[in-house]
Amino acid sequence: MKKLYFILPLVGLAAFIFVYINFKETLDQKEREKKVAAEVAKKAKLDKEVEARKIAQEDAIKLQAQRKQEKAEREAQKAKNDQQLADLKQEAEKLQRERDRISGNVKRTQGDIDDQKVLLAKVEERREMLNKEQEHLRTLVKAAEGNVRSLEAVLLKIEAAEKAAQETARAAAAAKKANS
Repeated sequence: MKKLYFILPLVGLAAFIFVYINFKETLDQKEREKKVAAEVAKKAKLDKEVEARKIAQEDAIKLQAQRKQEKAEREAQKAKNDQQLADLKQEAEKLQRERDRISGNVKRTQGDIDDQKVLLAKVEERREMLNKEQEHLRTLVKAAEGNVRSLEAVLLKIEAAEKAAQETARAAAAAKKANS
């Protein structure tokens, strides 16, 4: 029995070692599978994170490019609006100067018109005076023509009287001659 005490524990130990090694290999296999699964899951998670980061970076780059484009468009629109505003101000100043120039021309023209009206009134007054003078002269001419006709008639009468006197004198001289 002494041998049995020695062999039985050895057989139990051998069985235990066999079971233990088998269990340990199975346990190690499961742990390795868990590790591999964990590593695969970790790698998948890392790949997902890398992919998510990559997508996020692409989205950030797109968003940044979009913001740059929007900023450039806003700046271009602002520059365009500023240019239009400057053009409108310049056009307004130009129109103001043109209005001032035209207003000055209107005032000068109005002054010229007023001067011409005064001159026209003087000319009308002078014309009226000349018309009255002309009427007066026509009256005088008619009177003078009437005087000329009456003087011509008087001259004709004087000539007739002179002829008659000359004839009378000739007849008296002829009578005197005939009497003498």
